[in-house]
Amino acid sequence: MSVKYRLAALLLALAAVVGILGLSRVSADEIEIYLLAENDVMADLPVEAMPAWIGGVLYIPYTAFDWTVTKVNLGVSYGMIREGEEYLLTLYSLNDILTFDLNRGTCVDRRGNAQNMRAVYRNGYVFVPVAAVCSFFDLGYTYTPTNYGTLIRITNGQQRLGNEFVQYAEGSMRERYNRYLKQLSPPTPVVTATPKVT
Repeated sequence: MSVKYRLAALLLALAAVVGILGLSRVSADEIEIYLLAENDVMADLPVEAMPAWIGGVLYIPYTAFDWTVTKVNLGVSYGMIREGEEYLLTLYSLNDILTFDLNRGTCVDRRGNAQNMRAVYRNGYVFVPVAAVCSFFDLGYTYTPTNYGTLIRITNGQQRLGNEFVQYAEGSMRERYNRYLKQLSPPTPVVTATPKVT
């Protein structure tokens, strides 16, 4: 009888350990990391400006089109007007213009034709839909799951690397992934001794 009880206790303990490990793995997997690259350069974005799914659409911050931030000129620039009730973001190239009205949730091209996309305000940044914007300005766009999150890569034909970019950028992706995880993880609470009342 005691062997059966010991075996049952061992199996219960093993199940508890596996359950605890499984729960910790699930909570770590719930954090979705999105990395951004342009041509052959990894973008260095703050965690607040990390690409994100919003309403079933993948969005990137407008700063992806600021070459002073990304160090890559994709041929698309931006302008912003924020006065009173007006909040407009304009993305423009030599050939066309997109104007997003954040207050109305609309977007028009240079001829005033409505476009089926909108910009959103999130974490102090304006975000734009990556697939729609890239298609409009004839930019390449890939979405690649990696060991360090999902890599979003925007190209304008001036990149030197093809699919091998993922291996080339592995170190940069790992560094950004670890930094994002550290910033996204809640801080460990500090336990202090309760003073004795005398």
